[in-house]
Amino acid sequence: MNPIGFMTAASVLGLGLAGQAGANEGDGQARILPERVSVSGSLRLRHETLSAPYRAGRDGSDQQASWRLRILGEFDAGAVTFGAELLDARTWLNDEGSVLAVNTVNAAELFQAYARVSTGDASSVQIGRMIMTVGSGRLIAHNNFANSPNNFEGVRWRQKFNDDWSLDSFYGAPVRIAPRDRQAILNNTAQIDQAEWGTRLWAGHLTRKLAPGRGHLEGYVIGLNHQNGTDTYTAGLRLLRAPSAGAWDHDLEGALQFGSRPVAGGRQDIRAGFTHLEAGYTFQDAWRTRLSAQLTYATGDKAGGDFGRFNSIFGGRRGDFGPTGIFGPVGRDNVVAGGVRYQARTGPVQLQARVLETRLAQTEDRWGRANLADATGQSGRRIGIVSDMSVGYNLPNLTNTRLEAGLGHIAKGRFARTAPNAPDSRDVVYSFVMLNRSF
Repeated sequence: MNPIGFMTAASVLGLGLAGQAGANEGDGQARILPERVSVSGSLRLRHETLSAPYRAGRDGSDQQASWRLRILGEFDAGAVTFGAELLDARTWLNDEGSVLAVNTVNAAELFQAYARVSTGDASSVQIGRMIMTVGSGRLIAHNNFANSPNNFEGVRWRQKFNDDWSLDSFYGAPVRIAPRDRQAILNNTAQIDQAEWGTRLWAGHLTRKLAPGRGHLEGYVIGLNHQNGTDTYTAGLRLLRAPSAGAWDHDLEGALQFGSRPVAGGRQDIRAGFTHLEAGYTFQDAWRTRLSAQLTYATGDKAGGDFGRFNSIFGGRRGDFGPTGIFGPVGRDNVVAGGVRYQARTGPVQLQARVLETRLAQTEDRWGRANLADATGQSGRRIGIVSDMSVGYNLPNLTNTRLEAGLGHIAKGRFARTAPNAPDSRDVVYSFVMLNRSF
């Protein structure tokens, strides 16, 4: 990391820790902020490494050091709450060949700015720039592992009709993260984000609680309308029973996608879909151990006929597929991924490990996260075995401070090794260490 950047990050973290200590020692001191004003936030420092490439055209190892500062202030004016959040996301240790996603750098940005009108727990309307997760988060999510998560501008209405029925709806546009130019990202250049009002995003998500112990049922419709004439509509269902000690749980979700897009000489219909099946059991032990199995299928495209590649819209991936960042080889497009997962936690310690056998759903379509494709299908469909493990530790003497470290691995299959423009055939080892301080 750049020494100045490292010293700045360390200093801010140190000040936050010292401030917390002072607050703990001075429980009787006067409140500094007015009663109706609240301030919260977090500072995250992370370092990632990648031993070998899996993306097209890459070579050699990679690393990235990043920091992310978020400060949220809210003013409670009674029926209306006004909020604004500052985001400062930067990276170091990148080079000309590094993996640099557009959600890597977002310096000195007004990340949220909203007004929220609430009537108790029954109803709220939020207007402005905001973050949100809808349902499972597989299609619209606050993807927190990213250095600059998704945010949106528009209107969100949440309504609880009674103890069983509730609605979550949104109409607006995604915010386009800036900068997007590679050199500007390398330089941590501050540029103003703008909402992409040429793209309209809307969603309606209805939840129905089932009988006690049976979880709940969700149904949703999501629309994505682009200025270029591409219209994508997604309709889905989800049946969820949350994990609890001594019981089986499940998370079953499926969605169909349809619409059309412009192509040379006319329009092409969109026909795609995805399914996520997960079942687990939580033991009644000191570690609250949970073992689960999961299978994800998302359609790919093939030559001729309708367009068949599923669009995961603004979904999060870490919960199902492991860490993203400079890793993140699996997405919900043209994929079949199945495997097992282990989770456990006791006191300040959390553990998890996962192994997934990963293949292309359609051999002639691309592996999206690697930008690799073989239109002939001769490279087969097997991406390989993708695995990850992590340990998190909530530091007992530092309130709201969490240390997390993890490993990821890709044991490359035939497609990952032999597809046109594939990098060298070495397996991939990923690591990260992350310190997060919230206040």
